Amino acid sequence: MFRLLFFSLLLPASLTVSAREPETAPGDRKDTIPIAKIPDIPPAERGQFSAAFRRGVDFLLEKQNRDGSWGDHRVIGTWNILCPYPDGPLTFKTASTALCIAGLNATPLRDEPKVREAMTRAEDYLIRTMPHLKRGDALCVYNIWAHTYVLDAMSMRAAGLDRESPRYKQLMDCARLQVDRLNELASAKGGWGYLTYIGFSKRPASEPTSFLTGTVLISAWMAGKTFGLSLDEKVFSRALKFLKSQRTPAGTYVYSLGHSYYPGRPINRHTG
Repeated sequence: MFRLLFFSLLLPASLTVSAREPETAPGDRKDTIPIAKIPDIPPAERGQFSAAFRRGVDFLLEKQNRDGSWGDHRVIGTWNILCPYPDGPLTFKTASTALCIAGLNATPLRDEPKVREAMTRAEDYLIRTMPHLKRGDALCVYNIWAHTYVLDAMSMRAAGLDRESPRYKQLMDCARLQVDRLNELASAKGGWGYLTYIGFSKRPASEPTSFLTGTVLISAWMAGKTFGLSLDEKVFSRALKFLKSQRTPAGTYVYSLGHSYYPGRPINRHTG
């Protein structure tokens, strides 16, 4: 009797809701994320490229620290991020230094004496510092970014060197250390992530992200071309499997493993 009464009350209510919310045809739905039109910009002239390279290189030469690095612990502006001391700031400093080496090496000004000297000083800083870089704490695994970018820088700089030269061997030793660290820091879930939300272990159970995993795999590919180094086969296979699982039918990749259950969220859209 109670069940019959319950459904007799529920049915009119459901019919009322249905009447108030008519179905929308699939073709009438609109994306809730507005996409601004990119303004038309005339192509740059040849001289503008040269001037831009000159400004960028001069800026980096002026801002290089005395120890050969780039970057510091200060935050510009009012927005801050989680950064455990001391390995958090050291991670950002070493990663920034590696990115600056890569940037200088990619310019047509890389053979200028001052530019070559700046890159050599930065390489020496990384060779000295990277053996001492550790994971920040139980939560943060930011140092993966540093190991990845340093691996990039070592591979780029050694690509044009004689393989029997002492400098090539120094850069290769530094690159091998980064590969070892990346093998150790691969997530137990496959791939690489920069935050661990559950427990603490030697191999982090971090939440792997598609972009960090893709970055590591590209860096490992470069190290393979330059030095013949490679990730552990199991680590590589699990990372590749994870990355493929994050791909959407549109050809984009969701942010992280947890987001694979919510691919339609704004952070996973191709618009960002």
